[in-house]
Amino acid sequence: MSTCTIQLPQDFNKRYKAYRDELLIKQGVKEPPFNWTRLSPDNLDIARRVIKVTTNFLELAEPNVFLGQYKIPLKKFEDEKVYYDDVAGILGRIEGLKVKNDDLSYQRIEQLRNRVVVPGIVHDDFLDFFPSEKSLDEYVFVWVSSSEELYEARSTIESLVSPKVLHIETSVATDGVLPASAPLFEEGMPQSFVITTKDREIWVNDFLLSKPHAVGANKGFFDYIYENAGSRIERGLMPDYAKEGIKGDKGFTKVINELGFKGEILKAFCPERSKTKILLRKEISAEQLKRERINIELLLQELRTAHVKNSPT
Repeated sequence: MSTCTIQLPQDFNKRYKAYRDELLIKQGVKEPPFNWTRLSPDNLDIARRVIKVTTNFLELAEPNVFLGQYKIPLKKFEDEKVYYDDVAGILGRIEGLKVKNDDLSYQRIEQLRNRVVVPGIVHDDFLDFFPSEKSLDEYVFVWVSSSEELYEARSTIESLVSPKVLHIETSVATDGVLPASAPLFEEGMPQSFVITTKDREIWVNDFLLSKPHAVGANKGFFDYIYENAGSRIERGLMPDYAKEGIKGDKGFTKVINELGFKGEILKAFCPERSKTKILLRKEISAEQLKRERINIELLLQELRTAHVKNSPT
């Protein structure tokens, strides 16, 4: 009996997947892939650093044996000058990945950790289903069903990032700042940005950022972190009056967002932030902003927008 062997093209699986995905997108079953070309050069570089850390970790680590979930130390991202909000925003654009931290309620976690007992399950692996409040601040919990799109995103982003950015990164010293010879700010650019408070208003230089009285108890929270600027604030160590506006599982990032600290403004003045920890700095120089790769032009644009919104007509 003769046999017939069919030789499939080497890229058959890739071509078939592309055809299947295109069909599912047309049928409305699947979302089209995120268009990375829509990002600004600065945000594109943030995406590159987030994905670099994620792929490096996934290549060496093992997921939770029951959930297919990875626990990536947040410090690995912070060492690359990106923070939790950046990580959740970028990874949330990639099919097959989901950041789980914000899906988990602190109170619910503690209830489950204390009440649920399943015989025969390895204790440490089981607890990864219900991470502690502390671990939610220290790790990024990423569920991965497929890493294929992650690597495709990495390839796409690396092709889009300016070679100048990559060259600068190779010159960065071990402390993560740009070389002293790098150009720092344009002529006419403010040399520093300073937070001040005036009559229950928050100002950055001559820009009115927000009016805390409009969001009630958040004023006590801001007063406390402003008085303790430069120190890392933890929820468990704050006085009651400062926690009045953040009861339940409301996170610090959400509170500070309501006070006008979003986008580049948030990155500039809150270099460290999570649901239960925050570090506010009252002043930062344009030189330091450049070294931390914060877009000063966009920062100024955001401040102007906030000022127009909050200033009386």
